[in-house]
Amino acid sequence: MDSVDDPRAAELPGAVDLVFTGLRHTPRSDPSRVLVGLYEDLDAVADWVWPGGHIVITCRPWRRHGRLLDLPGKIHDAADAIGLVPADHCIALTAPIRGNRVRPRIVSRAGRLPESTDIHGPTTAISAHLDVLVFRLPATARREETPERGVA
Repeated sequence: MDSVDDPRAAELPGAVDLVFTGLRHTPRSDPSRVLVGLYEDLDAVADWVWPGGHIVITCRPWRRHGRLLDLPGKIHDAADAIGLVPADHCIALTAPIRGNRVRPRIVSRAGRLPESTDIHGPTTAISAHLDVLVFRLPATARREETPERGVA
C-alpha cells in the first residue's frame, strides 16, 4: 500500500502482525506538518495491528536551518501518544563500505541531489544511515469487533 488512505487497506483480511513505513519529507517540508501527518498515520495504522504486533518506522537525518532535527525523538513522542511501546532502535547503514571504512557520498554541487540539500545551503555529504525505530502495540490492547473487518 502507498498510504493509510490507500483503498487497498479495506481489502486487509483483518489485523496484521507487522507494519513497515518510513517518514517521508523533503528539504522544504514543514517539520510540524510532517510530524502531525505522522501522528495521524500512526493512529490509523495502529488499528490494523494485532495486540503484540509491531510497527517499524524509518527516517533519515533531517537538517533544518543548519541544525539537525531530533526526528527519532519526535517519532517516539508520536508513537507514545497513541500507546505504542518502544521495542528497539537500530541504524541501517546506507553508505558503501570499503574494507573496514564507511565511505559517505559527497555532494559536490547544490541542487544535484535535492534530498541532500537544505533550503539554507548545501550539505557536504549525504547521510550515511537511516534510523529504524521499532514499536510494539501492547499485548493488552483491546480491539473492537466490527462486521466489516472482523476483529480490527
